Formats: sequence, structure tokens, C-alpha cells
Amino acid sequence: MAYDVQIDRNQPPLVLDLRALPETATDFCHQMGLPLPQATNSQLAEGPWVAMRVGPDHWMFLGENRVEQSLNEMIEGAVARSDLSIIEVSDAYEGFDLSGPEVLEVMAQGTPLDLRPAAFPEEGASFTSFFGRRVVLLRHREPTGFKVLVERSYGDYLKACLETARAGQSKAVDSA
Repeated sequence: MAYDVQIDRNQPPLVLDLRALPETATDFCHQMGLPLPQATNSQLAEGPWVAMRVGPDHWMFLGENRVEQSLNEMIEGAVARSDLSIIEVSDAYEGFDLSGPEVLEVMAQGTPLDLRPAAFPEEGASFTSFFGRRVVLLRHREPTGFKVLVERSYGDYLKACLETARAGQSKAVDSA
């Protein structure tokens, strides 16, 4: 039995990784005009950015290509700081957008997280294990969608796992 789920593979246009103490991150993001979610494992969309707080001192930002010129200025301004690290990691990730009425059935085959809206709400974002690989997972195209960011080298593997899960077949997952 195949599940009614749309799987779109894509290259995220822009991914930034920010690590700093919360006060430092707040000041920096305010100066740069970046949104900054306060709750861990949450996201906030504002303008061309989706900001995710994925740890107590760790944020990730998904941006549109049109901000690339200001991105270089932002990173150059932060390079000399010892209290903050912001790095463009776009080339390290590949993205998958999943949507459809049976998306939770497919997602449940890959992650131990409870992804029902009450447990993983519209503003949810987190690192998790997904088919045995570490991914960034966030709600996308609410109410029935998710975005999954995986290290680029695992893109083909994850695509195969998702296709197998969508087809309703079981697949052994390498836990290494």
C-alpha cells in the first residue's frame, strides 16, 4: 500500500549555522535584522529567513538567495568575534520537502519523534535521527508538511529510504 505523500528533493538556497550565548546571539541578530526564536526546538519565519533554535546556544537560518550580498558582510563582520561563530553551511546540506495527507505515516518510519501537531507544533524544529542519519527537521507547508535537511553525502540514501517508506515497504536501517 503506497502512502499519499509528495517528496521533493532540493538544494537549500542558503543555510547559516550560528553558535553563541543567547545574549550574544540576540544582540548580533538584532543588529543584522535576523529573526531569533527564543524557545529551543522552535522556528520563526520572518522576511527572507526561517530561523531555528536547535540547541541552547545553537541556531540555524534558512535564507533565500537574494540575501547573499548582505550575507558576506554579515559573516565578515562576525569573523573577528571570539564570542560568536556564524558559518555558511549551504553546500553541506541537501533538503527534502514532504507533504500530503499521509506524511505522518511516512515520517514515523524514519524518526522516533512524535510528530503529531500537539507534540511537534507548527513552529517545531529539531535535530533528530531519521532513517539512522542525523538531520534537521522542521514543520513546513503547514499543516501537513516537513522539511528535512541532511548532509549532502546521505542525500541518495535518504531519498531511497523515503521512497521505500512511501511505498509502504519496510527497510532495514543501518544504525552506524
